[in-house]
Amino acid sequence: FVFVGLTSNADSLQHYYFSAFVIKTDRNGNLQWSKTYSPPLDSVGRFTSDAVADDVIEEPDGFVVAGHRYARKNYVFPYNPDFFQKAWVAKLSKLNGSIIWERNIGVDTAKYQRFYKVIKTKDGGYALCGAFDLGDQEKFYSCMVKTDAQGDSLWARSFTFAGNDSFFTVLYNIYETIDNSYLLTGYAEPNFGNPFPWVVKVDSMGCLIPGCDTMTATGIKETPEETIGVKVYPNPASDMVYVLM
Repeated sequence: FVFVGLTSNADSLQHYYFSAFVIKTDRNGNLQWSKTYSPPLDSVGRFTSDAVADDVIEEPDGFVVAGHRYARKNYVFPYNPDFFQKAWVAKLSKLNGSIIWERNIGVDTAKYQRFYKVIKTKDGGYALCGAFDLGDQEKFYSCMVKTDAQGDSLWARSFTFAGNDSFFTVLYNIYETIDNSYLLTGYAEPNFGNPFPWVVKVDSMGCLIPGCDTMTATGIKETPEETIGVKVYPNPASDMVYVLM
């Protein structure tokens, strides 16, 4: 068996932070190895980030874990204007849990980005789902990311409930169907009211409407700013943008 989660640590100044924690046992529950994935320290011995593992899958040559990392510019805990979080995926050695590769995926200025589920896909890569925000702790959007076999992002999709971005949405599970689509489950919550189950089915490119990965413009029409229904974030961007429609 393999178990993932988090454990707390104290740095040289007695600031407590989370580290991802992985435990490997045999079929009888006897410990084979355990590994803590602690954040790096700065020049005076303070932790600079947190790491949390939320899910794990087994492969013939290792384990793949998914979760998130906090990065901090100062040391006020838990939430402050000077921290951000990126979703995290890593491949670990079966022998001792050492990191083979790891990727931090997301936009630099988001306060919350987290993978809750990872699966191996038929093409040898991975699909992950979770949630993110746009720097506003009171608005969360669900997301799906597709990577290659080395964890490098191929594409990312964000979803809102019925096109309404005022809903708090999170995706906790993902399944690749026999027709090469993806079925995702989670919940939607209107303005932090009563949550309800939510199911999303997308095609092999993560599109609710086929062709979202190959959108082309066929004309231009000037519209008043207040009627535009597309939000692109961040701007400017370097490696990834989110498009909310």
